[in-house]
Amino acid sequence: MRAFEISVNGKIICVAGLESGVLTAILSWVRDPPDPEFASGRDELEFNVGGRVSLSPEGSEDLSWIKQPLKVGDTVGIRIVDVENIDEPVTRERDDPKLVERSQRAFYERMKRKFEE
Repeated sequence: MRAFEISVNGKIICVAGLESGVLTAILSWVRDPPDPEFASGRDELEFNVGGRVSLSPEGSEDLSWIKQPLKVGDTVGIRIVDVENIDEPVTRERDDPKLVERSQRAFYERMKRKFEE
């Protein structure tokens, strides 16, 4: 199976993969300007490895292997591998079918109003 072998600062953290679905590795930095109400603004550097699989007809499931803060000077490595075994995700969250249906209904109603005008 196709997978990502993930390392941080030269140490292999996990091998994340899926038989089918979406596999992501996202490195993000967020910096907000200082706010007078708070001591300082937000300055976050984070690395996430996750995925999404379809469980039709039961919906979908979000998977997460890594959600790790980073700092300046850290190195992140992603090696694409073909392996038989992967590490189990740290978290799995299934969609709530009722919440999905409400969201879809709300979207439908907004689009209906938009295009009926």
